[in-house]
Amino acid sequence: ESLWTVPPILISGHQFTLSSHHEDAARKYLETYKLLPENPLVNLCVGTAFINLALGCRLQNKHQCLVKGLAFLYNNLRICENSQVCLLSSSCSSLAH
Repeated sequence: ESLWTVPPILISGHQFTLSSHHEDAARKYLETYKLLPENPLVNLCVGTAFINLALGCRLQNKHQCLVKGLAFLYNNLRICENSQVCLLSSSCSSLAH
């Protein structure tokens, strides 16, 4: 698959997140992770999707989902170590919330 498919897949994941379909969002974000495993935004999206999924009430393996989410967030932190791009993106995302 081409890297040009990543933005539409990410947007699709965001749309699922906005409508609280966290399992579908996680699936879309994992598609992008297969294409760009070292991308900080992708790791952030996958991590938060797993954490959102773990916070749902219909899931049996909540702890496993939470640990996966934290692992992706840790990976995001590792990738962003001393990166100006990541510092800027985290500042912008905190302004958006």
